[in-house]
Amino acid sequence: MSETYSGKRYSNFVNVLLFLFPIGIINFKTSGDLILFLLMLMGIYAIFTTKINPFKHPKLKLFSVLSVAYFGVIILSILMSEKPLELLHFTNRDLAFLFAPLIALAIYKTDIDFNRLILAMKLSLIMIGGYILYQHLINGVITDWRLSRGITPSLTMMMLVFSWVNINYENKYSLLLTAISSILAINVIILADQRGTFLGLMILTILFIYLNRKPTINQHRNKIFIMALILTVASLLSAHPKLINKFSKGVDNVESWVTKQKASTESSTSVIRLEMYKGGLLAAKEKPLFGYGYRNTTGPASKFTNSQNLSGPISMYNHLHNTFINTLVFGGSIALIIVLALFFLPLKKFWQTYKAKNNTEYAILGTLLMSGYIILSSTNGMLGGVAENAFFVLFLSIFLPKIIKK
Repeated sequence: MSETYSGKRYSNFVNVLLFLFPIGIINFKTSGDLILFLLMLMGIYAIFTTKINPFKHPKLKLFSVLSVAYFGVIILSILMSEKPLELLHFTNRDLAFLFAPLIALAIYKTDIDFNRLILAMKLSLIMIGGYILYQHLINGVITDWRLSRGITPSLTMMMLVFSWVNINYENKYSLLLTAISSILAINVIILADQRGTFLGLMILTILFIYLNRKPTINQHRNKIFIMALILTVASLLSAHPKLINKFSKGVDNVESWVTKQKASTESSTSVIRLEMYKGGLLAAKEKPLFGYGYRNTTGPASKFTNSQNLSGPISMYNHLHNTFINTLVFGGSIALIIVLALFFLPLKKFWQTYKAKNNTEYAILGTLLMSGYIILSSTNGMLGGVAENAFFVLFLSIFLPKIIKK
């Protein structure tokens, strides 16, 4: 077997895995884990055949160090906690970060079919969007969100903005597919009634429009896209007004919490989360360096709430619905510094590449990925679940090495 033929077979196999990942991650449970496992095996193969060390290679070093460092602070927080044996089994949720250097190497040695990857995202959005819409039309109630009502719309939103990256250059058939997938995906986000995800979509859409403000061709397409997006969102919101009502109630609940008027809003989602944040910050002051241990945050936070009625509901959650506060509580200031580096150092690289007009597509996708996770992390635990971790590791493995110069 020739070396060229072997390399082509390798690239074809990895490209198939990359094509299947967007389709599987939000449509079929555990498929993301399986694909990452296969990519890890390909990374091991690449180490022996290319003799590349991902911790020393200039294009892979930053991602490898950051991902393993994040897994390291999780282990450190568990070892320094009062119940290490009880918490240790939770680390299987974050193994994607431990094996991320191998995954990145496997992808780096592949000639990525970029257009096919974007196509896979659109097909995935059509599949999940059609499935959710079918349940809504037939049953009136969505009983199966595949992952969950919180995770599915978040990852759907991320892939939705990714799928727009070629919008200024698409032919009419690709543009039609973009329109269909976008409408179905936006409908998923609105039906989920997740205020944080909807606001994230609005912010990322504005960011996307800014990043694509000077297309080299089809200069009027951005204006048409903006108008179509506004009409789509307005139409879907008028058909499903529940999300707007949740925004209104949320404002009232926050006002009641701030003014200490704790009547009917006592157990509302907004009040619970605000008490989580306050309790988490107060709990972090007790163990500022190493924290309370991974997945051990809501219990400590519940002890610092002023409300007797909310300490129970808060302790029943498995995270504090804010990645940064949650990290500070479980791992202390050391873990928070690593998470901030994990988010903001790649974002800086992507932004610098975009400004230099190099590898623009990957720079835009990377900026959207990091910005999306930062925005969603303000109201969700975006590094706490298997699917969110797999999504982050896979796409950062693709985007970041592409924009780093040797």
